[in-house]
Amino acid sequence: MDYNYSYHYRHWGILTWHYLGSKITETANLETYRNNSYGYEIKYPTNWKLDEGTPNNIIFRSCFIEEAKEECYEQKAIVEVSSEFYSLEEWVNKEKDELKVIFGELKNINFKEEEISISGGKGYKLIYQTTSILAPTWKIGVFWGGNLYKLTTGDSGYTSEKREVFPKMISSFRFIKTPEEVLTWNTYKNNKYKLKYPNGWSTEEQLEVKSVRFKKGSAIEMVVTNATQLVPQDPAYSSLENRLNTREVEVKKQGGTFYKKETTIGSERGYWIKVNIGGVSSEEIILFKNANLFIISFPFSYIEETPSSGSFLLGSVEWQRIFSSFRFIE
Repeated sequence: MDYNYSYHYRHWGILTWHYLGSKITETANLETYRNNSYGYEIKYPTNWKLDEGTPNNIIFRSCFIEEAKEECYEQKAIVEVSSEFYSLEEWVNKEKDELKVIFGELKNINFKEEEISISGGKGYKLIYQTTSILAPTWKIGVFWGGNLYKLTTGDSGYTSEKREVFPKMISSFRFIKTPEEVLTWNTYKNNKYKLKYPNGWSTEEQLEVKSVRFKKGSAIEMVVTNATQLVPQDPAYSSLENRLNTREVEVKKQGGTFYKKETTIGSERGYWIKVNIGGVSSEEIILFKNANLFIISFPFSYIEETPSSGSFLLGSVEWQRIFSSFRFIE
């Protein structure tokens, strides 16, 4: 078995593939890691060890035999889920800025960028290589459920491995559209969309299904509204951009703060909005499909005297599972 010892480092908390330790061939056996908390699966070689720290920070380590003892300390890969970015574009720009700090202008390195699709979600791939790096470094980001899933290769190892093995790892990455725990939940369906919701909740249709309340006992937990059908003549509901602009103007007129970040609900692109007026925050999600604007609103609010742009209350596992089941009916 071949070994390659080299230094490694972690790039800004991004999934880092370090090709250290035993060489992985194209025919290496793979097994599947499943993360139910953040809803994804990824395949990895069977000779790697899984080190589960926290659900949003998973480490894969390589192993080898030394003096009849198995040692597993080299970090081969890290899968990290982050809520610090508002959009895929913001992450891409930050990565470019970091590269410029290290290498100067991007023209000084062999740099390529490309928009890609990962498991039905919009993603972005950055590839760069310098004379001091044996193989290209890949950085990949994709949004899903209000979070950025971040993947990247390390800076050392076999060029052939990175060319052949890493793309297979990336192609195996998929979001769990309906986590196992959600399969036993109730299903709501009308002629526009369907979704799963927890057992013990109830639904209440209003205005000929233009608005649907989801309730836990007597408390309203969530309301899904087809705003375009409800107020067909209002231009504010004619597109995602119009809704964002109108809502921001409304909030700022009241002296409040307005935050937004791109998200994916089911397989649909949308925006997660957070509003803070007088120290009280509330959230909503907007989606646009087939010339209709849908608003997912939440009647509750919470005290946040110093609003945080990176903290969204509805990023919890239960809400993400509800949103992951949302599907428009074609």
